[in-house]
Amino acid sequence: MVTYITRAQIGLRSARSGPGNLTVERVKGVADHYPGTPKPINAVGAAGQARVCSALRGWQAFHMDGRGWNDIAYSFGYTNSGHVLAGRGLGVRSGAQGSNSGNQNYYAAVWVGGGTAQPTVKAYDALEWLILHARNTGK
Repeated sequence: MVTYITRAQIGLRSARSGPGNLTVERVKGVADHYPGTPKPINAVGAAGQARVCSALRGWQAFHMDGRGWNDIAYSFGYTNSGHVLAGRGLGVRSGAQGSNSGNQNYYAAVWVGGGTAQPTVKAYDALEWLILHARNTGK
């Protein structure tokens, strides 16, 4: 069972002016990202969820304040405990692919893990849920 955590629950700021919507007919898939954090971000229990949400707020601050982007670059995130985390969301152009074409054609998922940790079966289940959810909603 996947648990979905909203932008409000994470404590993400509102996006500045929108990056534009994806042209749904052009969406080719999901590009999966690894955060490259030196230590694992443990998402077990309430304290773990707080660390995960803190990481996303930090990434958003880096993307918005450090890079001048309009929001966190990722469309969504997922954790080793099976949580799905809101980001820019479905139907919204991503900012994480490194090219206009990539951002227009692919959602950006980020595994909130890091360090020497590896994605778990629950993490892969959460990513699969996200992909199926996007397909089933037509986005």
